[in-house]
Amino acid sequence: MEGLTLSIAALAAYRLTRLITVDRIMLPMRRQVDRRFGDDSSLGYFVRCPWCVGWYVSGVTVIALDSVESVPVPVLSVFAVAAVVGVLAELVG
Repeated sequence: MEGLTLSIAALAAYRLTRLITVDRIMLPMRRQVDRRFGDDSSLGYFVRCPWCVGWYVSGVTVIALDSVESVPVPVLSVFAVAAVVGVLAELVG
């Protein structure tokens, strides 16, 4: 994997991880996990832990890039650009 593709994949994985663990749009999913399994359950912890989710999102991202090289890069680029925009918005904000 070349450097630019790796950078895009890393930023996309960061954005997807944040989407799952922090962003408001996924709050209903996190609450549903809490209601179903308990907020102190392993799964409840998992959906809020960026280190945990990051491992799985990164793995899926790398496997996707390795398996279907032509499709994921444009899709991942959208998430990568969104990650940079989000970080800049936080810094400037």
